[in-house]
Amino acid sequence: MKAKIINTVDWEGRCLERENLEAMRVFNTEFLEIPTLHFMNAAYFTKGMDDKEVEKKIRTGLKDNDILGLHIHCWRSLVQRAGLEFRTKPSFVYENGIPAEELEKVDCGHDLSLSAYDKIENIQLIKTSEKILNSKNLLTHKYFRAGGWVANSETLHALQESGYTHDFSALPPELMKGKRKNETLFNIIEPIWKEITPYTKPYSILPGLLEYPNSACLADYMHGKDFLEIFNQLCEKGEDFVFVMGFHQETAYKFINHVREGLKLIHESAKKRNVDLEYCL
Repeated sequence: MKAKIINTVDWEGRCLERENLEAMRVFNTEFLEIPTLHFMNAAYFTKGMDDKEVEKKIRTGLKDNDILGLHIHCWRSLVQRAGLEFRTKPSFVYENGIPAEELEKVDCGHDLSLSAYDKIENIQLIKTSEKILNSKNLLTHKYFRAGGWVANSETLHALQESGYTHDFSALPPELMKGKRKNETLFNIIEPIWKEITPYTKPYSILPGLLEYPNSACLADYMHGKDFLEIFNQLCEKGEDFVFVMGFHQETAYKFINHVREGLKLIHESAKKRNVDLEYCL
């Protein structure tokens, strides 16, 4: 039996703090041979910071064998760069939309769902993000994950028309239930991904577009033993499987150890079970 392990990182577009990037650098030295799939956010380059300094910081978290895909959160600065009207809802943090105090900040919109925009507008956000990231050589593959895992039909069709081959936005809703201060995000993603479980294999969601579910969620919501539990449950089925895990750049300092522990526990379990491990795509 073979298990394909895909470790992912969501770059949220919020900030590039030294402690998080250093945590990633150390992690990379420990797992040098394991490629990581990074979902890059162009919003770091739309906040008025120095582009060269931003790029330099980002590259401290990357390895030569890593894969770079696209990640979009609807930051106001990015939305406006795309020539679109910034909206305030639906938010996957605030039930009634982004509040006035958030709107007063220099930039906001991390929690604004892509579902606020139709297919054509999604395409504009994709193309704008691609243009920015390609100019910095920070995009290598047509792989995508939506902010908050919120990829509805409009977003998926926008990806298809933009030539994307892999989407990683699907999430087993059960893994998000009760994990946040409120259930706003769960209530948004549950109808979209209600058929997804940790055991759902990659599948064709649209012609030419493969869906790779984030089967084990991300480290902010999972400990090492939680990653191991899902891995072992998949092993019990006796079939080859894909296991997608990961963390967020912005919270790497707090949670990357959950991934470190999970990978080590998975390696030990695979050895005992005689499961062949492959890493990334």
